[in-house]
Amino acid sequence: MARDIVDLLDYLQIPEADLLGISMGGIIVQTFAVEYPNRLRKLILASTSAERKYLKNNESGWIRGSEGVSAKMSSYFT
Repeated sequence: MARDIVDLLDYLQIPEADLLGISMGGIIVQTFAVEYPNRLRKLILASTSAERKYLKNNESGWIRGSEGVSAKMSSYFT
C-alpha cells in the first residue's frame, strides 16, 4: 500500500507530500516514510501502532461482534 502512494504521487506529478495516517493508515504511511523518505515532507500519525503484527494480534477483537468490540474498547478506555 505504501507503493500505491508512490504511484499516486507519480501520476499526479507530486514530488513529495505531507501525509496523515490514522489507524492502519498510520502503519502504511510509516512504511512509506521508511521506504521513500525523499518523497515525504511531513508525517502525521494518529491512533496507530508502530508494529504491523499489532493488526494481526488484535483483529479478532473487532470482528467477533458487539462482545468483541466492547471488550476491545474497555481495554482502551478503562
